[in-house]
Amino acid sequence: MSFLDNLENNLKALESREEQDPAAVARARDARKAERAEAVRRAPFEQALKSGSFAGNLIAACRKAGHPRRILVRPVWLDSVLRLEGRWDDVEHRLELHPTGDGVRALFFQGDKQTSSEAVDLEGPADALADGWVGR
Repeated sequence: MSFLDNLENNLKALESREEQDPAAVARARDARKAERAEAVRRAPFEQALKSGSFAGNLIAACRKAGHPRRILVRPVWLDSVLRLEGRWDDVEHRLELHPTGDGVRALFFQGDKQTSSEAVDLEGPADALADGWVGR
């Protein structure tokens, strides 16, 4: 028996041992239920962010606010997260809109460090959020 065959047999034995553990199975089932419940709570906010007018208005407002300062704002969709990227003062800045079960949160980053977060009203004006991010 080769080394790889032996390794494969050992991994299969470990996996089957974990599958037989009732506590591990119960924990995995509970984790899946919690993830599904969170996804169901988050779904309306994801849909509103993706298909509503707020995201487009925010991108336009950020570009308008960044133009006089010669800041290029790049929008990127990462699954259900809207990320706006820009560089000023020789630092990479990001604004990320994350849908959660309680609404949409705006996370502000400088480089790789999160500086702050706030709740976002998708029915409100996007200009205030844009000016607050580009003006930081």
